[in-house]
Amino acid sequence: MLQQPISPSPSPPTSRDPNSGRDPCPQISNQNMSNKPLRILLVEDEEDFRDSCARWLTRKGHHVTAVGSGAEALTTCDGIRFDVGVFDLNLPGMSGLELLHRVQKEKIEMEVIFLTGQGSIESAVSAMKMG
Repeated sequence: MLQQPISPSPSPPTSRDPNSGRDPCPQISNQNMSNKPLRILLVEDEEDFRDSCARWLTRKGHHVTAVGSGAEALTTCDGIRFDVGVFDLNLPGMSGLELLHRVQKEKIEMEVIFLTGQGSIESAVSAMKMG
């Protein structure tokens, strides 16, 4: 899938990196982004955080299905197609990396984003190698 480059917006930056004089977080133009809502599968075992993330994503206009484990995620994927999966790395029973492996093995097509409060360089590298 080809992605068009994201260009900074013509508006002036609001904050600057004092070392480089450049804005570390330029405004992003929406001209190349789709405004259609995404179907998001949120997999997070901590209920309060899961509910908070689901509410925020829903307020942004997306369709969110939130589950608490990798097994629930796989069962949910049987009946619904998702655009994006947001997986916690540290899930009970099945890690987020194992969930990604199962998603790929079962040829479930979705982009995946990992969340974690306890990540390591090793887990980040493993996730990147898996695609």
